[in-house]
Amino acid sequence: MKTIDQLTDDFLRWPLPESVWSDLCVTMSGYKGRVGTNLLSAVEAKQMLQELVMPSLGEAQAELARLHDQIAEYERGQKALNAEIARLNCYIDTFRSDADLEADNAKLREIADKWLIQFEVTVEGLDPEELAEVKADRAAIAKEKTT
Repeated sequence: MKTIDQLTDDFLRWPLPESVWSDLCVTMSGYKGRVGTNLLSAVEAKQMLQELVMPSLGEAQAELARLHDQIAEYERGQKALNAEIARLNCYIDTFRSDADLEADNAKLREIADKWLIQFEVTVEGLDPEELAEVKADRAAIAKEKTT
């Protein structure tokens, strides 16, 4: 997507139509009601904006759509993780042995690790506090495993 500086450069390089002409509003300092310009007709001004600004708007819309898709994917991953946690909690509440619970916890940690690896980079900046909290939790669990 183009920056304001790039758009400004494009504006200054845009070729003026043959019909451009100057009037008192442009040439006379202190001219009463000095607003806008008569250098370009409305049709010419519209053409210039379409050529200079519209491509950047299209790029911005594409980036926004990509971010919406990324958020939807992140939310799907969150739902899948929550479903797995709920399933494991059902086992915990019923009859699982300690060995079974440890195996389930290991599976849950593996799923969470894969989920974090997949989405950590792509959603950076969406919710930094929550991401930092999850990272801290994962670090604490990893530390417990080594002790």
